[in-house]
Amino acid sequence: MKRLAPVALVLLFGCATGATQVQRDEIQRTVPTCSSGADCDAKWKAAQVWITKNLRLRLQIATDVVLATNTGDEVSAYTAAYVTKEPLRGATYRILAKMSCPNLFRCFPPIGEATLGFNRYVNAASAPKD
Repeated sequence: MKRLAPVALVLLFGCATGATQVQRDEIQRTVPTCSSGADCDAKWKAAQVWITKNLRLRLQIATDVVLATNTGDEVSAYTAAYVTKEPLRGATYRILAKMSCPNLFRCFPPIGEATLGFNRYVNAASAPKD
C-alpha cells in the first residue's frame, strides 16, 4: 500500500499540470507567430476574443504586449491566462499563452485543452483583405 502513494502523487501531479505529453508537444509546435502590422493586430485581437469567450476569469490587463486575466483564489477551478507578445527576430513575434489554475483536482477548461485551443484559434486569425 505504501508503494501506491508515490504513484498516486505522480498521477495527481500529472493531472494538475493540465496537459499530456502529446498536448505539450502540440502546444509547443503551434505557438502562434505573426509579422508586425496587420497580421499581429489580427492575431492579438483574436487572442483577446478567445480569452473573453473561453475563460470564466475576465481580462484584468490588456496592453499591446500583455493580456492577463485575474487569477482567482486558491480554491478556484477556473483557468487563468497570461499572454505575451514577444519579439523573435526582425518584425516577427510569438504570442505565448501561459495558462494556470490553483486547483489541484480540476480546472475549467483544462489547462492543456485551453492552451491548445488558444493556439489554434489565434493561428487561424488573419488580417482583413483589402
